[in-house]
Amino acid sequence: MGHAVQNRLDAGLVDLARELQADCLAGAVLFGAAQDGTLTFEDGDTEELADALTALADRTPWTDVSDHGDASQRVSYFSRGARSGVKSCLPNDIR
Repeated sequence: MGHAVQNRLDAGLVDLARELQADCLAGAVLFGAAQDGTLTFEDGDTEELADALTALADRTPWTDVSDHGDASQRVSYFSRGARSGVKSCLPNDIR
């Protein structure tokens, strides 16, 4: 979902840490949709999201180190977007 948002952004808004920015944008989109009633989280959904980000961090055999960030970084960026919205996912000089 985060990469779909990135593909619609002006290239100057895409952060060099592209994969972590995508995690941030995914958090912003999902939690924004929950705030406006488009999406409803069920019990345990947020824990499943954190578990998935952790499982798909750079310690998997099919990724190179630093492709997506470690588990802590991925959860942190996703949470930033969830808490603070899309603007928090943009490069510092744009915010």
